[in-house]
Amino acid sequence: MPNATIWVDEHPVDPAWPPPPGEEEPRSNRIRGWLSIGLPVLVGIVVLAVVAAFGGFRQRSDQVVEVPAGSMIETGPFQLRFERATIQQVTDWGEEKPTQNVIVFGTGVNTWTQSLAPDQDQFAASGKSGSEVKEPEGAHLSTWLDGPRSLAPELPPQSIEVEFVFSGDFDPGEEIRFMASDLTYGDRSYLGVGSDETWYNEGDRFLMHLPLERLPDEDKNS
Repeated sequence: MPNATIWVDEHPVDPAWPPPPGEEEPRSNRIRGWLSIGLPVLVGIVVLAVVAAFGGFRQRSDQVVEVPAGSMIETGPFQLRFERATIQQVTDWGEEKPTQNVIVFGTGVNTWTQSLAPDQDQFAASGKSGSEVKEPEGAHLSTWLDGPRSLAPELPPQSIEVEFVFSGDFDPGEEIRFMASDLTYGDRSYLGVGSDETWYNEGDRFLMHLPLERLPDEDKNS
């Protein structure tokens, strides 16, 4: 009988190789396969269930309520009135292109138990038919540079300014569309077990058309 040479491959077996014919795939490989497919699917189902449980797929019931300029609106802890606005073309330091700067003037009363600064996230403005919608650059008391920055409770109406910056070719005409959202107080943590209770935007949005006064252009480079 001739001598036979046995060759042994010293490289490790690749787990991706299929089992030899007639041999069943190891159970551990089958379990890993099911986990690689089933676990992501299970996680996705759990995430969808949590989102649904906390109202993530509920249709919003808030609406836009149009009110006359100067009307008193209640937005969470604030009673607000906005009556007018100004617009001015401004070329800032070191800039060549001007912007159109809009300031909305109003008053506010804090009906809550703690001092609060105006919440700029609840405001927005736009031109005709909702063109070029902008969020404010700031919303503050008129005295914020050298006086109080928050509205204290039980004070008479305090002056508030809301500032917007639009593109240089923005031309809203004789009025600006100004919007203020209602505020709701509650816990915004994902599972509702946190301690971050605060005022946040949720509820109706109040839309008003404010008369707009054009101020002389200002070039800060001159």
